[in-house]
Amino acid sequence: MMDWVQHISLGYYSFSGLFNFLTSLGLAVLVYFKNPKSVTNRLCALFALAVAQWSLFYYLWLTVDDPQVAGFLLRTCMIGTIFIAPLFTDFTLRLTNTKVPRYFNTANYLISLALLLTVYTPLFAGKPRQVSVFPFWLEGGPTLSLHILHFLSNALFAMIVLFFGMRRTKGLLRHQIKYILSGILVGYAAGGSNYLLWYGIPIPPVGNILVSVYVLAIVYAIIEYRLMDISIVTIRGFVLGALLLLVLGIPSCIGLRYGREWVLPAVAAALLASAAPQLYHRVCDRIEKNLLKKQRKILDRLSRLSQSMTLIKDLERLLKAIAYMITRVLEIENAWVYVFDSKQGEYRLRACRYPSKSKAPQSFPPPAPMIKILKERGTALGYPEISRMALADSMDYKAFEKIMSTCDFQVIAPSLVEGSLLAFVALGEKSDGSTFQDEELTALSSVGAQAGLAIENAVFYEEQSRTFLIEKLRRQQEAILNSIPDMAWFKDCDSRFIVVNQSFAKVLGKTPEELAGKIDFEIWPKRIALKNIEDDRNVIQNAQSKKIEDPLIDKEGNTLWVETIKSPVFGEKNAVIGTAGIARDITDRKIAEEMMTNYLAELTRYREETAKKDIRVQELQHEIAKLCGELGRPSPYST
Repeated sequence: MMDWVQHISLGYYSFSGLFNFLTSLGLAVLVYFKNPKSVTNRLCALFALAVAQWSLFYYLWLTVDDPQVAGFLLRTCMIGTIFIAPLFTDFTLRLTNTKVPRYFNTANYLISLALLLTVYTPLFAGKPRQVSVFPFWLEGGPTLSLHILHFLSNALFAMIVLFFGMRRTKGLLRHQIKYILSGILVGYAAGGSNYLLWYGIPIPPVGNILVSVYVLAIVYAIIEYRLMDISIVTIRGFVLGALLLLVLGIPSCIGLRYGREWVLPAVAAALLASAAPQLYHRVCDRIEKNLLKKQRKILDRLSRLSQSMTLIKDLERLLKAIAYMITRVLEIENAWVYVFDSKQGEYRLRACRYPSKSKAPQSFPPPAPMIKILKERGTALGYPEISRMALADSMDYKAFEKIMSTCDFQVIAPSLVEGSLLAFVALGEKSDGSTFQDEELTALSSVGAQAGLAIENAVFYEEQSRTFLIEKLRRQQEAILNSIPDMAWFKDCDSRFIVVNQSFAKVLGKTPEELAGKIDFEIWPKRIALKNIEDDRNVIQNAQSKKIEDPLIDKEGNTLWVETIKSPVFGEKNAVIGTAGIARDITDRKIAEEMMTNYLAELTRYREETAKKDIRVQELQHEIAKLCGELGRPSPYST
């Protein structure tokens, strides 16, 4: 059954080496130059370069006829293999954020360096000999066995790290790890099959070309899940490179197979070169169509959402609609809307799609680094970008990343109005685990801007409605209050007098118009004003009436006693919009109560003094009776 394997020509193996070289080199360049500062990107690029170095010298080794040159090229080929394992292990540790002792990677690289020193010695490999279809395969030495052990142990360890990293993570990173794990399993198995020939086992590595599967897996993770933030523009370049490889590689393999026959390779090159442009456009169009079909639909829905938000005037309804529509359109797990509360001086959570699933705090203070960055950037920011900035040792971005990680935020879209951050919308993970693309972030920036305008309009409309309602109530209350003989007034939620009646104004020697718009501190002494404001706050918070007896200073400085009943005033949707109060002069009653208290105290004191006198009279009577008995006289007090 394996006879056909033994008859596969060297042209196939040389082509697979060239193919693996070009794909790995393309991946290394693509990943490194996207973000050279990222340690993860650098490690991935170095790993791909190590594979590229192995593949290049593998290809060159199969193109020579001199045994000594072939032996040198095969030994040089193994330099990349020696460093593939520790580089990939280091990369997986970084990617999954797995903690290991500090000396672990150092020891791993030192082992590779020690093996490298033996590559060109008999300890690593002996003389070349014919194995299967390969004319110059070297015989393995003792340090080669150590290298294989080192390679396999690193491969197994990296697989375990990826597996457990995938299990403990979720969302974007989980999908990234899944595809890398799948690709590297195939790549390692394909590349590792070459080790059999070092020991004379004649099983050719027919799966060599599958080494590039790890490249395809990482590219897929890049396209679908934005691994290391590679855009679709660079994917087009990668497609172009793959087509160039086919155009150049297939004719080269044909030339190697048929020696000096140049007609067939030339014809193949001409046909491939003429078909390549059309194939390139078809492949790119298919990639964009498949990848962006759903995205375009989402962008269209986000655009309609932006236009419809300004039509909602009710603030609470608007905020709930934003959270609901964004979760539905983007198919995300949750959404949070924070709005600046000028009274509390912080951004408060006003709407959440699924409160029971939320880990987000109820508020963020303005000094928070996240708020500072949102003001500076002014656009929607995704978690991958924040993570990259955090790697640059920016303390603000590190704090920002911690908040997003803790709260499960994937994107935050600010709502700025004239340079001020009015609100921001935080988005959770997508249900399918995919990442937010650049186009979606741009659309979300537009949604955030429109949301800011819509929220500002709703707040203005709400304030206007409240002002109109208060004015309407003021007129009604003015007519009602002036019909009450007792002191009466109406205040807003800031304890500011909206309207007072004549009785109230008369006590202070003012007119109702003079008192309208004033606060307690402008009317009463500080102690009384603080007490009044505290009572108002309790009535508003509890939405319940309160009965109070307090002293009052009139215009002549006299202290009066009043019995006050303060009640909440409700507007639309049973929202408290102010307080109403009625105060009755109970000074006479207080004076009468005080006089009664004094009379009762005096009566009690008299009774106590009288009781003491009665006791003394009895004592004296007893003494007189005793003396009369001694004198033999009858006592006038004897019974």
